[in-house]
Amino acid sequence: MNLRTLLHTYIVSGILVMSACNGNKPSSPSSATPDNSKPPSTATAPAGSAESSASAQSAPHPVAIPAPPPPPPPPKPVVVPTGTVLAVRLEQAVGSKSSQSGNRFEATVSQAVVMDGNPVIPAGSSASGTVTEAHPAGRFKGGATLNLSLETLNRITREVAWNV
Repeated sequence: MNLRTLLHTYIVSGILVMSACNGNKPSSPSSATPDNSKPPSTATAPAGSAESSASAQSAPHPVAIPAPPPPPPPPKPVVVPTGTVLAVRLEQAVGSKSSQSGNRFEATVSQAVVMDGNPVIPAGSSASGTVTEAHPAGRFKGGATLNLSLETLNRITREVAWNV
C-alpha cells in the first residue's frame, strides 16, 4: 500500500510541475508583447534635484575614439657591396685538413662594417656559413685550399641584404 501511495504522489507532483511550467507561457501572441502604447516618460526632474544629476551621469555620452597612428615604415634594407671585407672570428676550428665541403660553421663579426660613416654591421653580430671547398696540401704538388661561404648574418635591429 505504501508503494502505491508513493507512486501516486510522484505522478501528481509530476503533473503539477508540468502544468506550472506551461502556465508561464503566454497563451496568445498579443499578451507576449508588453504594452507599448504609452510613450516613454519624458518628464525631467528639476535642475537641482538628485534625479536630474543621476540621470545626467548615467546617460551615455558618445566618445570619439581617435584612430591609432599608422605604423612606421619598415627600415630600408642595407645592401653590402660585393667585395666588402668582413672580419669574423670562427666559433669552431676549420681547416683544409680537418674540414670537408658542406660542413657548417658559426662565426662572430669582430670588426664593425661602416658605410657612409654609419655602422651597418656592428661588432659582435653572429654569422654562419658553409665550407665550400677543402683540400689538404699534397705531398708533391698543390697547396692547401679552404674556401668558406658566409651565408647568414644576424642583426637584431636591421636587415642586411647581400649583393651577390
